[in-house]
Amino acid sequence: MAREKRLITAALPYTNNVPHLGNMVGSHFPADVFARYSRLAGHETVFVGGSDDHGTAIEVAAQKSGLTTKQVCTHFHKIHKDIYKWFQISYDNFSSTDRQIHHKNANKMLKQIHKNGYIIEKELRMPHCPSCKRDLADRYIEGTCPKCKYDSARGDMCENCSTLHDATKLIKPHCAVCGSKEITFHDRKHLFFDLRKLSP
Repeated sequence: MAREKRLITAALPYTNNVPHLGNMVGSHFPADVFARYSRLAGHETVFVGGSDDHGTAIEVAAQKSGLTTKQVCTHFHKIHKDIYKWFQISYDNFSSTDRQIHHKNANKMLKQIHKNGYIIEKELRMPHCPSCKRDLADRYIEGTCPKCKYDSARGDMCENCSTLHDATKLIKPHCAVCGSKEITFHDRKHLFFDLRKLSP
């Protein structure tokens, strides 16, 4: 077998709570097994992972705990790193998305993608909480699932029946932060990848 250069990555978990075994079994363990095999087979292997310090899950956790997002991420990043070390997962580099190099490269890549015409603008119907004075991302709105009637479904998915939906379909929607039931919906412009151009 020819010696190859292999970069192996695992899904980056949000640093909004302690990782559970499902995170490990579905992502870290399989990647670790393949990294170990690749090294034993003589391939030049780098196994990279890290914590995802961006996203509404972290913002919600910070608001509920009265901390900043940075404080939440710093706290849980260490816990994640210690747990993976305890399980002896063989990361060569376990980092975080909240590093200046990642911000710089993501910004550069997005500008190039936009310049090449792969970004399009569309409108989405977004929930708004007048009490919080903000539009609500999927984890900021909860309600009753239109399919199974579970009363704690999120704005994008029901954890009970795994049905994907959008927030406009929720029955009795309310703000997950302040509990307000006075939710309104407005059309807002968003940017999307133009997948039809990218599919070839």
